[in-house]
Amino acid sequence: MSLWSTLISEAGESLANGGQEYTIDSKFLTSGLLSCKDTKVRECFRQCFDHMSTTKETMQLMLLKTLHNELKGIEEYGRSTREFFGLCKDLLPRVLGKRTPETAAGIDKVVTALYELVIELLKSHKSTEKRQSVVSDTTLQGLLGVIQTILAAAKEQNDLKKNLLGLFREKQLLEELLYSCLFYQKGKSEMYHQTDAEHGGPAACKCATQETRKTGFKVVHGYLGLLEPHEMVEFLEGSIIPLIKDVQRPKKWRHLPSSKGRVEQHVGITNLGCICYMISMLQQLFMVPQFRY
Repeated sequence: MSLWSTLISEAGESLANGGQEYTIDSKFLTSGLLSCKDTKVRECFRQCFDHMSTTKETMQLMLLKTLHNELKGIEEYGRSTREFFGLCKDLLPRVLGKRTPETAAGIDKVVTALYELVIELLKSHKSTEKRQSVVSDTTLQGLLGVIQTILAAAKEQNDLKKNLLGLFREKQLLEELLYSCLFYQKGKSEMYHQTDAEHGGPAACKCATQETRKTGFKVVHGYLGLLEPHEMVEFLEGSIIPLIKDVQRPKKWRHLPSSKGRVEQHVGITNLGCICYMISMLQQLFMVPQFRY
């Protein structure tokens, strides 16, 4: 693979055999990035295609188109999707970074189509994560990561940003993130949550591991970074404040370190020097359920 990618990179846009423009066979890409059971081989494929895209800029958009076409059947590959999504996230900033008035139409068409497809896949995806699970759903993590990457890369592209925000609202992605992936709010989450009892019943969130929840919050943060001040106020009043009001106080304490071996229920924080005011603030915030949970 390393030799092959070097050959393609050094040969240029056309190979000597017939002088025809080189294209990536989608089956070849799929077999290496998705179908292969060996993680090292999949990572080798990812690194080689990544190397090709950095040495030959003309291949970046072509690779992104190929990945978009193969993304439609991503669900059947289970946990073998990490390298596929990794390559996709590597390509997006490079493609959008080369966006000019002359290339904007072609690039925007590909990126918008990818963005729309990823949103649809996220909404229909059945998470394999369970409550208190430590094993992340690779496909869920990848879909969220691609959305996060697109929002971050498009932040300085005003016309593209406008289109992406329009799709974000049209596809109700914010509702999907808040009420299906991250939180449960009675009366709203039933419309979005998966109800498979195997995953914790009707109140199960798609993002149940630290890794996917962190990425989910990054997507929300990326979306907020594109909003105008008045839109931010609408978001706070319409989404965040109702969520805070609905926070239920747990029946028992959940804190670290473990209380085993201690007589007291709570412990203080060791003052390492000149941080007493900060410790006081942290202790006050800890006693507010909306901050702690």
